[in-house]
Order: sequence, then structure tokens, then C-alpha cells
Amino acid sequence: MDPETSTFKSPIRQLTDNNYSEWLIDIKALLRGKKLWNYTQEAPDPDKSVTAQAKWRDSAMEAADLITPTISGPVKQKLQANAFDDGYLMMTSLANIYAPKGDAEFMRLTREYYSLRYEDFDSMTHYLTQIKTLEERIRGTNVILDDDKQTLLCLGMTLPEQFQYFTKIWAMTPGMTADKARNMLLEEERREKTLDTGTVGVGLIATTRHPSKRTPSGKAIDNDVVCPRCGKGHEADICWKLHPELAPEWLQERWTIEKRSRKRKWDELQQQDQEAPGEKEAFINL
Repeated sequence: MDPETSTFKSPIRQLTDNNYSEWLIDIKALLRGKKLWNYTQEAPDPDKSVTAQAKWRDSAMEAADLITPTISGPVKQKLQANAFDDGYLMMTSLANIYAPKGDAEFMRLTREYYSLRYEDFDSMTHYLTQIKTLEERIRGTNVILDDDKQTLLCLGMTLPEQFQYFTKIWAMTPGMTADKARNMLLEEERREKTLDTGTVGVGLIATTRHPSKRTPSGKAIDNDVVCPRCGKGHEADICWKLHPELAPEWLQERWTIEKRSRKRKWDELQQQDQEAPGEKEAFINL
């Protein structure tokens, strides 16, 4: 497809220099709905038959045609001409340009990778595709998992919620090492031991325990911190309901798909309501 002559209207918000992460969620949902996502995530297998390779090329081109209207003009100018005929090449090029890189992104993606659960996906294909996608994005950060990062990753995945505040500090601290992280945790433990027996440390703040308090669902909570949105024991500023951008990408994607499904059902109901008066009038005129 010629990117300059395309007149199709974008079905999602167009990709700009500033919204790659949000656009990626939308385009993934759109391509999955057309059974084309896999053709943008892997190169054709040279060992497959000529017929299979031809089908792959056709599907990759169809994916590129679907992606092209969702890309703004300035972004299109950064792509090679052949990318507009190959969905895999197009998505790979865009990832190389816009995908976040660096230690913080590496840690975020790796944590998401190791926290994947099969039951959160609607099929084995989607589950395995997400694993492959995360593996490629992790490699794309060009970060090596050294001893410090390995320790920080383990801490980030295993520490209880009241210590997760530290993982945010570590992610924003240049040159963070495993020794520094351990010292911070040990210092926090010593600080907690100096508090009265009726208090508990949460992050860097101490709050009084009230074991009798419960969330709206009936679950007991250990401190005064209750999210006003979901009723769980965390601060509002880290609630996924209030701040969906903080949720894992796979969950954001699922929310996007569910939102599209609800909108489609709503549109169908609206269409039925519009058709009903006409049917009633036709019945009266019989």
C-alpha cells in the first residue's frame, strides 16, 4: 500500500511520536480481531512450503494495510517504503524507533514475563504469542541481566505489597545496586522494630493496625490504607482501577478488548432500538 495515497480512516487513535505504548495496545487488539497479529511478530519460516510462505506474505501485507492508516504522517516518513508491504517489518521498525529501552523497561518487562498466567488468556495461542512478544521486547532493551539486576528483579517479584514502594525508588535511582537495595530493606526492618507493637510500617510510612477492619468484600486488612476506588489495602495512586496505565500490558489489552466488546453490544442494541419503530409501523400498516 502506498502510505501517501491511503484514504482509509484510522479505526484507533493514530500513532505519534508520543503515544507508542498506548497505540501498541490498540493495534494489537485490532490485529488480533482480524487474526493477523502473529504475522507482525515473527518472520516467515523458510523451511515451510512455497504455498505456506505465500500465505504468510499475503497475511503480512494485509496486516501492513491495516496498520498503515493508524500511523500519523510524521511517523510514516520514518519508515522504509518496503515496510508498508510487510506487517512484520513495519512493527519491527516501529519498535526499534519507539519502544522504551533501558534498565527500568527491562525490569518492567521481565517482571511481566515471569508473572504471566495461562488462565489470564483465552487460548494457548494468545498465551504463547504473549510470551514470544515479551521475549523479543526484553531483547530489544539491549540490557544484560547481571547480578545486581537479578537480585533487584527477585526482590521486586517476591517482596510483599508494603515493600513495593522500594521497587519504584530503585527503578528511578541511577546506579542502583543489590547491596544498596538490601541495606534499604534492612534499615526499614530496623525502623519497624523501633515502632510500638501496635503499628506496622508500610513503605516509608507507619500506620496503626486495625485487624477488625475489612474491605467491602469482607477481607480483613492490616492497616488504615484503603483504596477509595476498589477497597483494597493500597494507596489510591497505585490503584489499577484509578490508574489503568500502571497495570501490566496484557491486562490493559484485555480491558481494551472487553471495552470494544461492550461498545459493539451497545451499538447493536441501539441499532435494534432504531429498527423497532419501523417494524411497528409496518405492522400497523398491514
